Amino acid sequence: RNGEPFARVSARAKRLFDALLPRLLFLSIDLPDPDQAVVNLSRFTEKGGGREGVFTLLGQQENILEALLRLFGSSDYLTEILLAQPGLLDSIFQAEALTSSKTPEALVAELSSEAFRGSDSAQRFARLCAAKRGEELYIEGKTKPVRLDSLPHPVMHFFQRVRDESHRFAKRYHHKLRELSYHGQVSQKQTPRV
Repeated sequence: RNGEPFARVSARAKRLFDALLPRLLFLSIDLPDPDQAVVNLSRFTEKGGGREGVFTLLGQQENILEALLRLFGSSDYLTEILLAQPGLLDSIFQAEALTSSKTPEALVAELSSEAFRGSDSAQRFARLCAAKRGEELYIEGKTKPVRLDSLPHPVMHFFQRVRDESHRFAKRYHHKLRELSYHGQVSQKQTPRV
């Protein structure tokens, strides 16, 4: 607690951390990798722009502390994204960002600007197709999904990267299963029957 990481920490930051510590330990118990969660939380605190501010936020908003610990203790990929862009935290946890939606006029204006952006018609068509699909985010406890295109751009891009990473993982797993299945069939066919 008073080791090198706390060598240049203010007394107020130490008090805030001491108040946060019991909750931090309690939430870390059920994580897949609690040690990694705490290490990544420390890294985030260093990049977050001041220990006092981060510790105050985490002490006041338990849902943010819990979400960060879950993320930091279970996904290296998403942890690195958040560490590279700590400002995403503000966008993700803005209450109005997850509940508000754009007006029809704002959607038309944005769609029009997207329709004419791009160097050729294939790029413009691909953008319009992606906009038409309307990706949705389902949040526990809410009855209606949140459309990703209604979120601030950094938040939307964060969730799209989460989606892309999960698809990449699932696709790799599927290919591995197919490869194993194929090799199993080939080796059975080549085995002479007695």
